[in-house]
Formats: sequence, structure tokens, C-alpha cells
Amino acid sequence: MREGARGWADHMKANLSRTSASLAVVLALGALSVPARAEAQAQPRKTSITISPIQLFNPILEITGERRLANKIGIAAIVGGGSVSEEDKRHGVWEVGGQFRCYLFGSFTRGLMLGAHVGYLHAAGQLESPTSYYVGTQAGAFVGYKIAIKAGFTFDVQLGPMYVRASTTNTEMQTLANLRIGWSF
Repeated sequence: MREGARGWADHMKANLSRTSASLAVVLALGALSVPARAEAQAQPRKTSITISPIQLFNPILEITGERRLANKIGIAAIVGGGSVSEEDKRHGVWEVGGQFRCYLFGSFTRGLMLGAHVGYLHAAGQLESPTSYYVGTQAGAFVGYKIAIKAGFTFDVQLGPMYVRASTTNTEMQTLANLRIGWSF
């Protein structure tokens, strides 16, 4: 009888372990699905306003405003102004541009993006190496990632090749490297 009771206890422990594991999986999947449902029911964010903190070291204030056209598509307008230093001289600069962004994985608030960038950066005065400061007409493609947390804080990073044309004789391939922080609402 004792062996029967022991066998029954072992059998119950094994069933309890399997049941506990199954319950843990169900709870984990349920916990992961709650934010997805809550996000789908919440009002989707439609606009992001960001600045480029790295550009502030020049100092150039660059502001990007992105608008969601669809869940996986956005367009952005870029404006900026400030100055750059070259050989102990300061040159005033201003910038305008735009981007088309397609979120391959994720959405406007969190996802991997592919995009196209066009822009123009003007510098007052003559620079020795204008393309190294991206002065002139710019065009390129990029891959990036964007995260907008629940409270709205937004982080955006992009990297890709960019063609810069300062004049008919002065063109160069550069690297488009952007890091932006800001707010989505």
C-alpha cells in the first residue's frame, strides 16, 4: 500500500509540474498580449518633434517634425540653423530638408525604418571643405530605429549613405548619421 501511495504522490507531482509549467506559459503569453491590446485601444501617436543633440556641439539647432500618414508610413520636415567653425572662423548655416520613412517592422511609435532623405544646407562665406560639413544639396537613403515610450519620450537613430553636392565640381559621398531625441504625441 505504501508503494501505491508513493507512486500516486510521484504521479501527482509530475502532473502538478506540467500544470504549473502550462499555467506559467499561459500567464506569460497573456501578460505579453495585454500591452498590445492596450496600445491598439489607446489613441495612436501621430506626431513626433525631435532635436539632434550632437548637432548642438557645432552649435546648430536642428528640429525634425514627423507626421504619421499610416501605421507604417511617416514623412518628416527638417529645419535648422546655427554656425560651424573652420580654421578659427565661424560661418552661419541654415538647413531645410525632408524624409520619407517606411517602418518595416513595428509601427510609427516603435520600429525599424527604411527611408529617403533630401535636404539643403547653406553656409555664409567660403568653406575650405564644404562637403565635410554637408554644405550643399543632400540626398541619400538610411536604415534606422525609433522608440516612443508610453509617456511620449522619443529616441530615433539613422545611418546610411548620403550624396552631397556643394558645387558642380565639389561632390562627395558622406555618411548620414542621425541621433534624435524628443517627444511624440
